[in-house]
Amino acid sequence: MDTESPQIQIIHQDQEEDTISFKEYWAALKRRWWLIFLTFVIVVALTGVYLSRQSKMYQATAVVKIPSQSGGGLAATLGVFLPFGRSSGVTTEIEMIKLRSIAEKVIKELELDKKEINQMLDWRQIVFLFQAKLRARQRGSSDLIEIMAVGDSPEEARDIANAVAAEYILVSEAANQKQWNDLIGQMEAKLKQVKIDLETSTRMLHEQEAVEGIPAAFSLLLTRAGTSVGGTQYMLPDAARAVVQLKSDIAQMEIQRDVLLGSVSESDPNVIRLENQIAISTRKLEQAEEELIDRYNKQFNLTGDAANVVFNQQLYATLVTKQEELKAQHIMQNKSPEIIEEAEKPLFPSKPRKALTLMVGGMLGLFLGLGIALFREYRDNSMHTAENVTSSIDVPVFGKLPSFGIRDRKSGRIALINDADSFRSDRFRAFYKDSCRTLQLELMATVNKQVEHEGGLTLLLTSSVPGEGTSTIAANLAVSIAQTGKKVLLVDTDCRDSAQHKPLGMDADVGLIDILTESASWDDVVRNTSENNLCAIPAGGADGQFDLSALLMSPRLEDFIELSRKSFDVVIFDSSPATSPSESAAIGSKVDGVVLVIKANHTQKDDILQAKQRIQNSGGNILGAVLNCVRA
Repeated sequence: MDTESPQIQIIHQDQEEDTISFKEYWAALKRRWWLIFLTFVIVVALTGVYLSRQSKMYQATAVVKIPSQSGGGLAATLGVFLPFGRSSGVTTEIEMIKLRSIAEKVIKELELDKKEINQMLDWRQIVFLFQAKLRARQRGSSDLIEIMAVGDSPEEARDIANAVAAEYILVSEAANQKQWNDLIGQMEAKLKQVKIDLETSTRMLHEQEAVEGIPAAFSLLLTRAGTSVGGTQYMLPDAARAVVQLKSDIAQMEIQRDVLLGSVSESDPNVIRLENQIAISTRKLEQAEEELIDRYNKQFNLTGDAANVVFNQQLYATLVTKQEELKAQHIMQNKSPEIIEEAEKPLFPSKPRKALTLMVGGMLGLFLGLGIALFREYRDNSMHTAENVTSSIDVPVFGKLPSFGIRDRKSGRIALINDADSFRSDRFRAFYKDSCRTLQLELMATVNKQVEHEGGLTLLLTSSVPGEGTSTIAANLAVSIAQTGKKVLLVDTDCRDSAQHKPLGMDADVGLIDILTESASWDDVVRNTSENNLCAIPAGGADGQFDLSALLMSPRLEDFIELSRKSFDVVIFDSSPATSPSESAAIGSKVDGVVLVIKANHTQKDDILQAKQRIQNSGGNILGAVLNCVRA
């Protein structure tokens, strides 16, 4: 039981981490929706511009049927690849349609080289572009080939497709006839050579008869191969037929090799294979002839000349039969492709395909936007949520103030929750006021648990970089606390960029700096505001004759804080950023607690850590943080 519990706990943690990770990614995409949308719009707009600049193209299709061929006969026995039909393959026919010679003839026939767009191109470029626009493909597994041509007009596309189909048929007929002529010519040449060999061997046999006195009857047997003489039937043995078959096979392979050499080189694999087969068969033939002549010599007392007559007779008869068969195949199989469907004028342009292109552009824009958003999120080190703040700097977040509803944010004007003119509507002001009230409650609850103080509570509000809204939050927090009946003092310590006196309607000439320099008294600088229970002290120091760092580190600041404690329930110091001057560190070490203001989606993690480290090194007590400008 004890060993299984940790495993269950680990699985639960992994699942929780995966869920949080997905939520973070989803939150990141929601934060950067504008970037995704902007990228999408830009890519779609560029796609539209691209489509508007593309000229219309039309495509027409002509269909050609390739004649089928049977697999029998001498042509199949020899393995000769005829130029058409399944024996040659549809792929070969498709490549033949794209031949340069066909493209050149069609261009000249239709005068495509005289088009204005081709005037600046040389002949090779025109042919290359023509071939690039020409496509051919097999329709399914049939003997049909679709020839697709592209033109600037419907008429041009139709004429090109039909012209290419017609020219292809002419080229096919010529190549087909040449292939058959070569095959028949090789067969006739081989038959002529065998006939000469037969006549030579017969003459040599008759000469041997005259010298050695071979009986005329047996001579007749040899020359007629199987004739009955004197009542005795003489038949050729099976071994003689085997020799004749070997000679016939060698003759056929030689014909096939010679035909192939008419279109390929001697290094072609098919030629090399035939040469090896011929060599093997020749060695078998020589061995079979020696054995058969030796048998004839023992059986009939004959020499090799008599056997050669028999071999040549049967070989000649075999080749004559095969020649007639080849001529019959030529008549039956010498068919050319035919156009079974001429191209017609297309009704609609084939390019540009606006709907598909726009869809692809939209998908590309969407994925590109997602990629850019995620990359920006990966590179972004700013704080987005309260969870980011807590996990990054290990401080609690008291509240989150919204970013919408405030008028004239760029002017730097502080918007107070009791001033309706500062907000766009009463609904926005009510929401912002509720957010400040939540901040007050969470902050005071933490103070009551963690901070021990005598007299009034002293707090410092600061940030890590300028422009995070510290003055606005300090003023509204002071107003919110004052509305609960507590006496609140708001002290502006940022003499370089004093802002609190503007919304509170105070004169900024005399303030905190003047008290510390003893050029003004307490009663001179404490100003009442329009809000009950709320007083304020501006930064002061109008003459500029002071050393601010020395003043804030002097005992006079401690005396000022003690006097403030005695007179007010809560004292809020509005300070400059903690990472630039030394005011925040000096004041933070003397007050009860420090609150960091963090601007969502703006403040970087490194800046916050630096500000936290500086305040803690000076002895300040960081109570927590406020996340400002949150997208509600």
